[in-house]
Amino acid sequence: MDLMTIAPKSIPGSAASIKADPIVLDPLAEDCLHDDAAIITTRRAITRVALVAVETGSRFQREGIEYDPMSWMLAPRRLFNGRAAIDACLEREHCLRSILVHGLSLGLDLAPTAVDTLLSEDDEDKRRRSRQHMSSKRKAGKRDHLSGSLPLAAPRLFTATIIYSNRKLMLQAFHASIAHEPSEISARLCERFGHSAADVADIREGFHQSTPVAMALVQEPVAELIRRVAPEADHPLHHDFAVTIEQRIDV
Repeated sequence: MDLMTIAPKSIPGSAASIKADPIVLDPLAEDCLHDDAAIITTRRAITRVALVAVETGSRFQREGIEYDPMSWMLAPRRLFNGRAAIDACLEREHCLRSILVHGLSLGLDLAPTAVDTLLSEDDEDKRRRSRQHMSSKRKAGKRDHLSGSLPLAAPRLFTATIIYSNRKLMLQAFHASIAHEPSEISARLCERFGHSAADVADIREGFHQSTPVAMALVQEPVAELIRRVAPEADHPLHHDFAVTIEQRIDV
């Protein structure tokens, strides 16, 4: 691979693609204190770029895209308002956009508004579920007060997604299993991934394939299986049903 020619001047994807010469520096050359631009950032931000790089490479390999993934990282994109992924994805907003684009195979470049619409729908779903959860808790509290006991909920399908990193690990994980309450899912995640990773898990009732981690990790045959199990979660046959998919980088 010629590191000085890996990024083309135009970006495939649409007639309105950004056209510009990308800044490509040979990563194998010695650092130049006088010419190399210094960037002050955080470990979390660097982790975002690493995550996007992994997702880009995985997608290109999975779909057999004849385009160098490093070129995608280094060339300017409409998706990032003309910036390159290696710079823009230090920021959470652009990192999420990248994961969504690669998870849904939305092309190599598109207007950021198209991706933001999908992200806003996911945020609204979270707010709606939060309101439903609080309403359910209030109703359950009234029933408990009257009955003096707490009935056990019926078995349901829960899914959880994790995006976690520390000084030694970068982790993305998806989990689906049958449980009576979210606390059971949390306990399973603690047992497998540890308390720190489990604490940041997004646990939901049902299967939400549009979440970025689910889109990145769950292939369609597995997704179809989960969708079939969900409405029959209380069947004894599915009592031990569980799916865990993880992608980790040990630093």
